[in-house]
Amino acid sequence: HLVENGKSVFLCGYGGTGNTFAAKEAVMRLLAKGKRVIVTAYTHVAAQNIRVPGAICGTTHHCLHKYPCFSEVVVIDEASQIPLIVWAAILRWLLCGARFIVLGDFRSQFNAAYDRWRTQTVCTEEDSAMFKRICGFNRVNFTAYRRGDDRAFFDLYTGMVGRPVAECLAEVKERFETQSGNALWNLTLSNRHRKRLNAQLNEQASVGKRDVWIDKSDQTDGQGFWLFPGLHLIGCTTTRGVFNGQLYAVASITDTSVVLHVLDSDQEVALLREEGLKCLRPAHALCYYAAQGRTLRGRVRLW
Repeated sequence: HLVENGKSVFLCGYGGTGNTFAAKEAVMRLLAKGKRVIVTAYTHVAAQNIRVPGAICGTTHHCLHKYPCFSEVVVIDEASQIPLIVWAAILRWLLCGARFIVLGDFRSQFNAAYDRWRTQTVCTEEDSAMFKRICGFNRVNFTAYRRGDDRAFFDLYTGMVGRPVAECLAEVKERFETQSGNALWNLTLSNRHRKRLNAQLNEQASVGKRDVWIDKSDQTDGQGFWLFPGLHLIGCTTTRGVFNGQLYAVASITDTSVVLHVLDSDQEVALLREEGLKCLRPAHALCYYAAQGRTLRGRVRLW
């Protein structure tokens, strides 16, 4: 109702409460009326999750660069990730007359990785005057869980909001025992540890499957790895049909090409071996920040 009446709004809610669904529904109604809409988020993963056919889609940096004076409707997902310097750039859209649908939850999601302005730490939380102005001083809270049958997990993580990290960690370790063997996914804090884990786990997983070696000199991420069917990869740049942050599984390998299956979809991407693999890296391990907004199916180990 607010959006259809030309208002801006902040849709606040934990993951699974329906704020993303509501935003996409609003975008489709706006597009049906002939409106131009930018649908964006700070990271590539989040931008793909909020993507709506027919809208202008991309990361916040990309959209700000390509459409610096946009004056219609802008949808911004994962608001808590956006640093202050990018919010300052978003204000230009506001000055041009744009309306905003902002989604996120500052309570339970990662905050901006860089929250300084002229070397001083600043607060960019939802109660700031700048954020309220962008959202038109309107806020809708989503509270009911609507995603599916994993309500127990929803209750677990929402019950930890605001509690000390050490206390939450102890509770998780008690409830979920560490199992032997390697996990399908590994989450870690630093890129250095991510690379070390990827090298170690790729060496172990490739035993008996070492047909193709991708040298680090031929790879954007600068890390060599064994390529074999079933290996999970992640795009590290957007080119040749590969998207930055998208997860893939190797479907087949020939002497000249590699076919990748896009995880959680029925799409496939065919790449030339000598060129297409430069923009991919192993996904045995991911950084926590890069994992936000993803659905990782299978065993996950937290480092």
